[in-house]
Amino acid sequence: MPTHLPPDMIFEQFPNLSFLELTCGSRHRGVNYCREGFGMTLNDAQLLSNSICLTKTLNTLSLPCNLIDIEVMQNLIRGFLINTSITCLDLSYNCLDDECALKLARVLIRSRNLVDINLAENFIGEKATLLFKALKHNKNTVMESMNLRHNRISDDTASKIWESYIPLVPTLKRVNFSAN
Repeated sequence: MPTHLPPDMIFEQFPNLSFLELTCGSRHRGVNYCREGFGMTLNDAQLLSNSICLTKTLNTLSLPCNLIDIEVMQNLIRGFLINTSITCLDLSYNCLDDECALKLARVLIRSRNLVDINLAENFIGEKATLLFKALKHNKNTVMESMNLRHNRISDDTASKIWESYIPLVPTLKRVNFSAN
């Protein structure tokens, strides 16, 4: 039976960690496939959230391909709100939807350090506007890059964002809406 390394153990073993890419799952399952063997569990998310609340050295957190949905996001959000060291956040290739975008907007409206966020290959739709609205209202934002490639953003929503919000966020240098 494969073992599962708790995320908080990583931070205990590497207290000066500055970059973490974490994908939860198992390989070579074959006929022993079960859904529970893939993606971040609620417990993983809670342990990771607690750890990122405490770390002062983590600059880049990459969590691709973890099947993160609203339940998992609710556990992670506390860590994202409290942490002040993360500058790059990668949540690509997950199951983030409009509810998750609403939660992330809460992070973006308060963030003073987040420079780059990758939300590519998810299911974010009309609520993508909330992400940019949050940046517009955050007078201390340093956000330079947001990747929303291959989500469910309609042409009308992308156009609204482009016309109404992007000009009002002077720090933004790169926004990717391709393949929506």
